[in-house]
Amino acid sequence: MMRCVIAAGMLCIAAAGLPTPAASDGSAGDGSAGDASAKDGAADVGQGGDAGGTDGPLAVVTALFDAMRAGDGAAVRPLVMEGASLNRVMADGRRRAGSFETWANWVDRQDAGAADERIFNVRVDRFGPLASVWAPFKLYFNGELATCGVNHFILNETDAGWRIVHGIDTPHAGDCATFNPDP
Repeated sequence: MMRCVIAAGMLCIAAAGLPTPAASDGSAGDGSAGDASAKDGAADVGQGGDAGGTDGPLAVVTALFDAMRAGDGAAVRPLVMEGASLNRVMADGRRRAGSFETWANWVDRQDAGAADERIFNVRVDRFGPLASVWAPFKLYFNGELATCGVNHFILNETDAGWRIVHGIDTPHAGDCATFNPDP
């Protein structure tokens, strides 16, 4: 099985011999994020709810994966704060550090539709200008399920709107076809 990462945004396509931002193992998505938005408090996107509407935290994360599917790294950059980190927690607990800039450069090298990370059972928590998006994923590469795991994004509401400050993910070591963690 190919392993890829989106360390809560850090997509790495490794086993296929593709370059990765910080590592050669990975993460991915399955299903739909749904429509959700949260005020102060939490919303389980898999169950519906209100997690930011069309310009809230979930919309930013959705736009991030839309940009990846389009192979458009330039569309990634305005969604993240300058210097935003993108990390991966390995099965042995080690953290592999990376950046959204490195990931955006990788996205630029992908053909449209090649990398398709699908998030599901999304949970959005928000308190004032701080939000957290917890998003299990399955990543398909060239139409094949490559890897799966959980992404976690931290966002900050700025004058320019919500921006990703940090992303981290961890891969699932089991069967990605049946991977379906509850929020």
